[in-house]
Amino acid sequence: VSAFSDYVEALGVDLVAKKGTDMSQAFERASRMLDSDKIWKNRLIVLISDGEEQESSKPIPWQADLIVWGLGTEEGGLIRFGNPDLNTSGYVTQSGKLSQNPSDPDLIISKANFDYLNEIAAQSNGKVYDLSFDNLGIGHFLNH
Repeated sequence: VSAFSDYVEALGVDLVAKKGTDMSQAFERASRMLDSDKIWKNRLIVLISDGEEQESSKPIPWQADLIVWGLGTEEGGLIRFGNPDLNTSGYVTQSGKLSQNPSDPDLIISKANFDYLNEIAAQSNGKVYDLSFDNLGIGHFLNH
């Protein structure tokens, strides 16, 4: 858990070269890791996404436990990013920068697609947790 926490803290908007969701990259990477010669004590995939798929990727089954953390709302919303260690914050733009202006026309509006996330989970008998703040999903997840 500690290593995972450290990894999540290191994530930043600048790590993504191309904005938008191409789930096939995540599917391929997870498959490569599971098919590698390494012996994994625990075979667990945690997929964190809004489910807004830009490339029409078909979900694939994995021989591993799958947890999907769904974020966002179907109405959509801006993506706010902040890193207090670097003293940066703002809204994520299409060009991969941060903007302080919530009316900037270059801002990404993320819309959740829980049907797609459920389709992904169903392929591997996984579970989807809606972690949207307005859905009390985080509380439900933490209590299980």
